[in-house]
Amino acid sequence: SAEDAVAEIPAVAAAEDTVTQDSVLSASEPEQPEPAGEDASADIAAEGGMGFASGDEDAGLSDQVQAAIDDLGTEMSVAAAFADSFAETELSPVAEAQPPESFVREERLSSLVIESEFDEDSVRAAVLMRERLAGADVTTAISSYRKAIEENPDNLILRTDLADVHLRYGLLDDAVSQYRQILRCKPDSIALWHRLSYAYLWNAEYEDAVDTFISLADLHVNNGQDNDAVDALQTVISLQPNNFEARRRLIDRFMSAEQTDLAVHHLQLLAEAAFACDDIDEAIGALKRLMDITKDTAPQERLAHVYENRGNFEEAVEHFRQLAVAYKQQERWEDATRVTKKIVALAPDDLVGRHDLIMLYQKLGQHDLALTTQYELADTYREQNDLDQAIILYEAVITTAPDHFEARRKLVDCYIDRSDLPGALSQVAPLTERYQEQNLYDNAIDLYNRLCAVDPKDIALRERLLEFCEAAGYKDKTLEHLLILVDLHEENQSYREAVRALRRAVEVAPDRDDLHYRLACFYDEKLGSISGVMQELQSVYELNPGNAEAMGRYANLLMEQTRAREAAQVLMKLTARNPEAGKEQTGAINADYLKRIEQNPEDWPTRFIYGELCFYMHRTQEAIAQFQKTVKDKDFELRSYNMLGQAFAKDKRGGIVIAKRTFSKGLAANGHAEQEYLELRYNYGRLLKDNNCPQEALKEFRDILSIDASYRDTQLLVQEIQDSIATGRRSLSDSSGV
Repeated sequence: SAEDAVAEIPAVAAAEDTVTQDSVLSASEPEQPEPAGEDASADIAAEGGMGFASGDEDAGLSDQVQAAIDDLGTEMSVAAAFADSFAETELSPVAEAQPPESFVREERLSSLVIESEFDEDSVRAAVLMRERLAGADVTTAISSYRKAIEENPDNLILRTDLADVHLRYGLLDDAVSQYRQILRCKPDSIALWHRLSYAYLWNAEYEDAVDTFISLADLHVNNGQDNDAVDALQTVISLQPNNFEARRRLIDRFMSAEQTDLAVHHLQLLAEAAFACDDIDEAIGALKRLMDITKDTAPQERLAHVYENRGNFEEAVEHFRQLAVAYKQQERWEDATRVTKKIVALAPDDLVGRHDLIMLYQKLGQHDLALTTQYELADTYREQNDLDQAIILYEAVITTAPDHFEARRKLVDCYIDRSDLPGALSQVAPLTERYQEQNLYDNAIDLYNRLCAVDPKDIALRERLLEFCEAAGYKDKTLEHLLILVDLHEENQSYREAVRALRRAVEVAPDRDDLHYRLACFYDEKLGSISGVMQELQSVYELNPGNAEAMGRYANLLMEQTRAREAAQVLMKLTARNPEAGKEQTGAINADYLKRIEQNPEDWPTRFIYGELCFYMHRTQEAIAQFQKTVKDKDFELRSYNMLGQAFAKDKRGGIVIAKRTFSKGLAANGHAEQEYLELRYNYGRLLKDNNCPQEALKEFRDILSIDASYRDTQLLVQEIQDSIATGRRSLSDSSGV
């Protein structure tokens, strides 16, 4: 039924497959009409004449249109709006479907008058057609126009009238399709562009409407119709407030008309809209144009901030500089200060900006900020290695604020950086005092480290540095600087001072055998203190008996002091820790003593001490060979027998028998004081005791006690033998009783 065919205006368009099923334009056709060509009209005719229905479709068309009209109701308000601006028509719809009174008006809009755009013959034919169809219903009108166009396909005004009929009765898709086809042949028709734009608009195709209004505005501009172009562009903006292209063109129109205030207004709107849409490039363009046409500094300041936010600091700084100049010329000191601070923040190396900022702070009476900026500027000069300028500024700061210790410290650093130690020292005292009072040991250490780097041989500076390291409890740093002091004193041949510093180092690190050894060398080579040498070498022996050089020196000194037993212990322990080094050091001592013996075979002290070394190092045969030589010397006779007896006792080939005989021979030797026999007799008694000759051993020990009652552990040995004898007798008595 007609009621089911169309429920509302859009439904009429939905029924387009029936009404205009042979329409030339498809949904995918380009939005804008193609340029006119010489065959454009022929192409339209060949395509079936603007979407006309043919033959058998006419009856269905009438019913569909009638149903749409009957059901228009309030939806016709859209079409009625068009009537307010559309030209008067002599066509009348069927009486049963008369549209609202507002739909047809007597008014005409000059922009929609189309007759002037066509030739007289076409206009005459169109007028005759209108007169003939006066009072005809819409179905008759559409059918008649189609037949007329088929007979005269080149008459574009007839085609336009047909499109108007479709537009008037809400058949908007057909109207759009036909207007676009006509515009392919008549692209410069302002009336047609108007019709097409309104058709898009009422069909809710707003994007196409906007594009069409922009094209219409361009056509007005080309025709010198600026006011009409402004109207079209303002229509676009009313539809799309964020249509930047339309607003730019509108601004161009205002500028062309020298309406600067309106241009400024719309540029401001354009900038704000662009910011709201995050189209920063568009906003930048608007702000730049504002800068060109207005003296107001606000656009340039806004632009500078935009560049800053985008990270384009060079552009931002350049605009801030221009603003600073303008503000200073206008004596707007606070604004000048504000933008100059921006310059300094964005371009830290812009020293001119820093100087300007100091001047501006002083201008405003903000002396603390001026001082701070002066200090920061000095920092910048220092970073750029312009030490002279930095020193001038730091000195100015501490002149104004003597308690500005950061500036004073950096001033010292500047003097140090240019190796000006006197200049640095002139500022050190206040800093040192402050560091001491506040226990800022790390700051003091850093300061004196730098000073010492300028003059590494300045002992006074090094002592001060050492003082702070000790106060801070930095063991490693304390030791480091003590050792440097040792070197400095040694270089200056102040050996006692060197030893004093080294002893402090040993106190800091008592487990460092190398420090003990170095101290031993000082005692040996520089101060000649044998007791000091032996004490430190003993410490090395206890800490690290594998220290080859130290142990070699220690063994030699022990040998020189006839302490062969200890020398042997040192060498054997060295060998156990470091076999290669032990072998080397032992070999060196052996070679030295053998060479001395070879050079002087009767050097009995050398032979004897060497023999003792061999004995204690378990080289029994070598020891026996030396003692057999030294026994011939009266001074070494008893000691040689003593050592021979012990050596034979250890020698498997000689055994105890030869050892006893040797001890007895020694005791029988005449010409010595009783005290000289004590060692010989003692070792003989030990041999007897250990080899189960208690009575003989007891006799020897008693002889010793008769001479020296406190000799070694003789009394203890006597007691042990007596207890052993008594125990043996009891055991024998018990055995007899049984």
